[in-house]
Amino acid sequence: MLFGLTFKCNGETAQIRITENMQLQFRITENGEWQAWKRADVERAADGSLAEAVMESVTAKQAQKLRIPMKITFEGDAAGSVTFDGSANVTCSLSMNADVVSRAVDSAISEHVRRYHGSVS
Repeated sequence: MLFGLTFKCNGETAQIRITENMQLQFRITENGEWQAWKRADVERAADGSLAEAVMESVTAKQAQKLRIPMKITFEGDAAGSVTFDGSANVTCSLSMNADVVSRAVDSAISEHVRRYHGSVS
């Protein structure tokens, strides 16, 4: 057990623990006798029977890809879009405004020349 808590109320006891394999479990006493440990990370029906699959298993299956693919769009000086669903890596081709690229390159070259070579006529 990694961590546990004990609660007492009206003569009965409840315990909650986290196991070494990271399961959240609980148990209670009924008429002073301990009941079996049950996982708390599952969904149960009103009678205590399992209503659904263990949440971590469902989550792991769903985590392989997004339920609804997302479109990522770039706008402004660079433009393009790509759809991503999480099942594989994606690549997005961007188109650049030629004037913006030219001004950026000219500005970088001018700054380099000023800083490292002095002014050039």
